[in-house]
Amino acid sequence: MAVEIILKKSFDGKFSVVDALGEEQARTLKIGKPYKFKVTGTRDIKFHSKFFVMLNEIYKNQEQFNNFEQFRKAIIFDSGFVEERMNLQGEIVLETKSISFANMDELEFERLYNAVIDTAVAWLGWDKEAFIEHLMSFI
Repeated sequence: MAVEIILKKSFDGKFSVVDALGEEQARTLKIGKPYKFKVTGTRDIKFHSKFFVMLNEIYKNQEQFNNFEQFRKAIIFDSGFVEERMNLQGEIVLETKSISFANMDELEFERLYNAVIDTAVAWLGWDKEAFIEHLMSFI
C-alpha cells in the first residue's frame, strides 16, 4: 500500500499532517506499526491545496462519476497529462500522469492546474472567468 501524505515539521521536531486529505489517509495507517517514509521537497502547498479545492468543486457539480479518485484521474487524463507505457501485449497505452511532488515540478503543476480549468469549463459549459472568480472565494 502506497500512501502519500504531506507533513510539516514543527520546532519540537514532530511532524504533523497539513491537509484534510492527508488526515484521511493517515487514519488508514495502523497505530504502532512502523512505516517507511521517503522525504521529498514539496511544491507550494497552498497551490496544491487550491488544486484539490478546485477538483472538489468540479466533482460536486458533475453527475458522471461516483468515485472521486476515478474522476480525478479522468480529468487529469482529459487535460492532456498522460504517460505512455507498454502492456503485456506490446501495445502502447496511455495512463494518467502522477501529480506526486516527486513526479511533477511546480511549473508543470501550474500548467496542469490551468489545463484542468479549461477542461472543466468546456466539459460542464461553465464561464471560465466566473469559475476562476468562484475559486478565489476559497482563498
